[in-house]
Amino acid sequence: MGRGILFSWKGTTMKTFVCVTILFAAFSISPAQPAGRATNALKPYEIIQYATVPGRGPQNIMLMDNNGNILLACQQGATEGDLKRRGIAFTESQIVALETWRLLTEDNDTLKTMIPILDSAQTAQLRAYTRTVAAHVCDETVDLVRTLVKHLEAIHRSRNAFSIVFSYVVDGLTWRDLEAKKVLTERTISVETPLWAGEVWALYRPRTFECGTNSISDQGISIKVNWSDASIPKMIPFVADFKTLGRMFDDYALSGRVMDAKAMRVFGPFQLFDDKGQFTIPVIAETKSNKLYTVASALAQRITGIVINTLDLASLKERYNFRTDQQAFVIVYHEIMWDLMDAYEQKGLLQKPVAFADPSHARPSDISDLVFIVRQETKQ
Repeated sequence: MGRGILFSWKGTTMKTFVCVTILFAAFSISPAQPAGRATNALKPYEIIQYATVPGRGPQNIMLMDNNGNILLACQQGATEGDLKRRGIAFTESQIVALETWRLLTEDNDTLKTMIPILDSAQTAQLRAYTRTVAAHVCDETVDLVRTLVKHLEAIHRSRNAFSIVFSYVVDGLTWRDLEAKKVLTERTISVETPLWAGEVWALYRPRTFECGTNSISDQGISIKVNWSDASIPKMIPFVADFKTLGRMFDDYALSGRVMDAKAMRVFGPFQLFDDKGQFTIPVIAETKSNKLYTVASALAQRITGIVINTLDLASLKERYNFRTDQQAFVIVYHEIMWDLMDAYEQKGLLQKPVAFADPSHARPSDISDLVFIVRQETKQ
């Protein structure tokens, strides 16, 4: 799953705006600022979290002041005296805060970082491995991707293939399937896991291309919008005008088409619907009779099956000092999903939408290639 924040907003119906999902966020920051006490050595890293986070998340704490310096220095264990000798400034309140957020632990006066932080060599090594796994997954799923694209071609929406495979399958149904198979457990905040529950880690460097998914959801209906940093200027109403987006959503939920005049005016240029307000973007009804859903679901299940049977979690834990099987699986699959999208592109199965491949020349109508609707049906 990509980067994001959770928004709740109440309108005609109760809707939840989710940037990517409540469970997953990634943060990449520009290179560190000039030297000084508050310079944070983790700023050039990509900090990723797969977690239930009701408010401020652990990545915020990691990037405060020079907390990242402390965490990097304590990866192999260090005393406060060691930190002082290395010239790493800290206060007792910083140490307490890092311990409270379960980012640092202390045993016999030795501080140790609790989250994986991979340097450039380790990250390169990990990604070399995940590219190999992704190439295997790609070869074993070619038929399903081609079938999915054919179903989209039949409704003249093949340009939505990239976003549906990424947002709905690789970064959506696949995570759901992993949870259903109990490979991943629920991230529930409790007495044992206060403030946040799940996994957080850091890699160096961030990938050159990543994207995320924003959702507006209610009563089993979701409008999903795939996005990248470079495409945001071309899709401002989708990320800033929540009120009008909510009106469009309400119209679809209540009548199946857009009727609100402002919503028609604001979102009309993006060609999500025709001049009568009928949506023309793909609608995936999660029923056995919906071809898009059955193929997407089969693709997700095949991906999870291959990955589960391929990963050597014991070896990965030993090599990268991952604490648990789940932590290893989450981190490694998160890398696999990007490599898998690259592999599908290289094989000619998918093509990045114009808004991703050439955002400066993208037209408003190209944004519809990033948007689709999902309906959860009770009757199968």
